[in-house]
Amino acid sequence: MSQPELRKNFVSDPQVQWALARRITLHWSLYLVAVISTSSLMHVLLGLPESRVVDSLQTALEAQLPTLAVFAVLLPLFIGDTLRLSHRFAGPMVRLRHQLQALGEGRATQPLQFRSGDFWQSTAEDFNRTRERINELERLVDRSHLAAANDTIKPSNASDVFDQLAESRKS
Repeated sequence: MSQPELRKNFVSDPQVQWALARRITLHWSLYLVAVISTSSLMHVLLGLPESRVVDSLQTALEAQLPTLAVFAVLLPLFIGDTLRLSHRFAGPMVRLRHQLQALGEGRATQPLQFRSGDFWQSTAEDFNRTRERINELERLVDRSHLAAANDTIKPSNASDVFDQLAESRKS
């Protein structure tokens, strides 16, 4: 089996991985609003007897600036980590999709191998068994004497046999 390549792209499946990034951003934003709102409300309520509501609210919001700064620093780190983690399932599916497309088009394929640490290692093994079976069936068809059994079928290769068999079944 060929060795899998090193990752070249920041995202391997943009649709899936950016959906995860948007979702994590939404969750973090909601959490940030909840934390700042709750903390500010507590600060205002506890400061009411001593000062006006507007002054207490301003002080409460100013007190939240360190929290906001921490969130601003951590959010990109969490999104980056989520994207790196998502490579472990998005990358294998992209490679599998490419191999299935090539196999479906009748092009030669190499055995599929995912990177160590990727999810769905057994999927690569299943694909490789299926690929081998298809290759063996194509070899058998190439060697067969279908033309002798049915002179309307004159294959030049395995995919022609399948196409001609399909045509002959329609008629």
